[in-house]
Amino acid sequence: MMLYPWMRLRELVRACWIGADDRDQAVQQLQLALTANVPEARRHPGIEVVHRPSTTTVPRIGWM
Repeated sequence: MMLYPWMRLRELVRACWIGADDRDQAVQQLQLALTANVPEARRHPGIEVVHRPSTTTVPRIGWM
């Protein structure tokens, strides 16, 4: 199951992606940012931030 960021985090992903000069670097930075936003009580070694192909111009990045 994949969980996607919502509300403010979703807007952050969209804004970072649109403003990025280097899209590969933007994906890496977004993965780090989303990793840091997992609440401490919910962090688990089995949860990772992944980037999947998207049908839009904004990447599909979420927790899996």
